Amino acid sequence: MKIEIVPAHKADLPAIERFLVKEWPEYMAQSPDEPMRERNWLPGNESFGVRLLADGELAGYLGASYSLRPVEGRLERFCAIAPWFVKEEHRSHSLKMLFKLLADKDMTYVNYTPSRPMFKLFTGLGFAKLDEAKLLILPLLNLPWLRPGRGRLITDPSKVRDALTGDDLKIFDDHVGTRCRHLAIVDGDRVCYIAAGRRILRKATFSEILHLSEPALLAPQIERIVWLLCRHFRAVGVAADERLLAGATVRTIRYRLNSPPVFKSKHLNRTQIDNMWGELAF
Repeated sequence: MKIEIVPAHKADLPAIERFLVKEWPEYMAQSPDEPMRERNWLPGNESFGVRLLADGELAGYLGASYSLRPVEGRLERFCAIAPWFVKEEHRSHSLKMLFKLLADKDMTYVNYTPSRPMFKLFTGLGFAKLDEAKLLILPLLNLPWLRPGRGRLITDPSKVRDALTGDDLKIFDDHVGTRCRHLAIVDGDRVCYIAAGRRILRKATFSEILHLSEPALLAPQIERIVWLLCRHFRAVGVAADERLLAGATVRTIRYRLNSPPVFKSKHLNRTQIDNMWGELAF
């Protein structure tokens, strides 16, 4: 049998989607109304991951979302890894797929949603944990701290965009058309930009904060934000990684993760990486 590991290009995405619907329906059912997205924010990039072919037939797919992200005023190249599925009879070739994807040593790699076996594999390959826990914020948990007079909460997307500059403006523009909910808190000349998505934790739907530019401004508006995001995503609460809420004085419930998100980078530390430009934004 001839085995090949080849790049996945834009033209391959429809066939990959049909393959995953057939072979991995539980994964595809997480977004039943969404086709596979063309997740590519890296100029000049034509790759969407790698395919495993067995005698010319698709037998596996390792997905990748590439991006050029602003980090503290400079642009860094990222690859967000997901999804990864290989037919059982061909899983001996899975590592070769991963090594091919990780060939660019100057790229920052992230995996936001590894399974427990995947977490062990990635950390064994030198990946580090982004966080060990999620912080959960339920409605009414921060009611005593509600101070709506401190800062102004902007919820209309066009007005949110008008309030943003620099890195935050690029993040907003790159995620137009995704499921992200965009908010901003304006307090004088300071702006806290918030982007949130949808996440399933223990079979419960949460809204998840994916980007938070000024955590110190969050507390007075957090109760209103929680209610707004819960209504928008039909969620029971709001979740966020510990590194994203660092500096925010809010009440949370700490939920320890069995398989934390991971990253590998020659240039960046964990606090410089948010959760945008990946599957969590869709």
